[in-house]
Amino acid sequence: MQGKLIKDIILASADNPYIINIGGKQVHLLLLEKGLKVHNVNVTTNYFALSIFEKAILSFKYPFYKFMNLRDKVVLRIKLMGDFFDKQRLDNYHIVNAHDVISGAFCNNTRNLVLTLHGYYSRELINYENFAKDDIPKIKKFAFDLEKKAVNKARRIITVDNRIKEYIINEFSFPEEKIDVIFNAVDIDTFKSVNELKKQQIRKDLGLREEDFIVFIPRRYVKKNGVIYAAKAANILKDKNIRFIFAGRGPLKDEVFKITSGNKNVNIFEGIPHDEIVKYYQACDVVLIPSITSDDVEEATSLSMLEGMSCGKIVVCTPIGGMKEIIKHGVNGFFVDQKSEESIAYMIEKIKQDFFNLDSIREEARKYIENNHSYINHARRFIEVYEKTIKEL
Repeated sequence: MQGKLIKDIILASADNPYIINIGGKQVHLLLLEKGLKVHNVNVTTNYFALSIFEKAILSFKYPFYKFMNLRDKVVLRIKLMGDFFDKQRLDNYHIVNAHDVISGAFCNNTRNLVLTLHGYYSRELINYENFAKDDIPKIKKFAFDLEKKAVNKARRIITVDNRIKEYIINEFSFPEEKIDVIFNAVDIDTFKSVNELKKQQIRKDLGLREEDFIVFIPRRYVKKNGVIYAAKAANILKDKNIRFIFAGRGPLKDEVFKITSGNKNVNIFEGIPHDEIVKYYQACDVVLIPSITSDDVEEATSLSMLEGMSCGKIVVCTPIGGMKEIIKHGVNGFFVDQKSEESIAYMIEKIKQDFFNLDSIREEARKYIENNHSYINHARRFIEVYEKTIKEL
């Protein structure tokens, strides 16, 4: 067995990838579990879930839940999750690896907590939800205190990019030497490039036109993901035979609909399950990640970016967060200015014009993922952090 110190570990998360398999963290959890098992590590999972009986009790206990304001709903949901994790017995595991602030804050009975952070919890909570203006300071303090509680419990912390690492050091004075940066991973055997004939067959299966130049935007409809600017860019290019396909969930979906109303070259989908989304990557020509800095939140190591690169696609993104640590402009992808629909439209049109001269970009993108983001090597790095944690006791 690789990693002799590691026998039994448990992965904890407030998100359950076996219930909702949409989103970067959910995919990360499934790949990590799969990779750890390849390395012969005994993995248990502790993901938040309520039984039908528990849901019935809650419906009886909180009959007016749907009439609560958003702040009270969020606080109640976090309380329920906290109660779930607080009940768990974790002292028999060598390592408890919590993958978010909520599971980390409420995981008790363990001395070996490794906390993996995929973002800036208190800031993202504000960015993702439409809280009433007067509620924002209260909910931000509530979330920050929860974040602090989780960080203070951790023996070591893993972040998915260097900016999140700096955030943890600056906001919570956590020792730098106890933070490891591990970028996200991809299932490179599933997310792979296809030839032109296969690409056209996939388009046919998905009901997409073979002759379209397709830009795929697999993004949650939230502020930091910059979907509004992608929608505006689609309007600039609406007469250029360029199809924009949006896929995700979130509060800005209606705004994207409104902006692109009347544009026949736009498709707006709900979140696509992860086991189906690979077809859309393989069918498209460009993957667009138009993220912006919003509420002091930046994109981490975008899984959508990595999956697009793994499929050998031209990836266009903004030079922020973890993306600027991976994309080399003109080598394995392209950058555009954030918050600029004009910059996006210009780059998309330029790529369309030069498309058949960009094979080296596609090849370098795939090669970079193979060399740096295999889920098996990714799991090995997690094991190394687990081993360091045990040695430090």
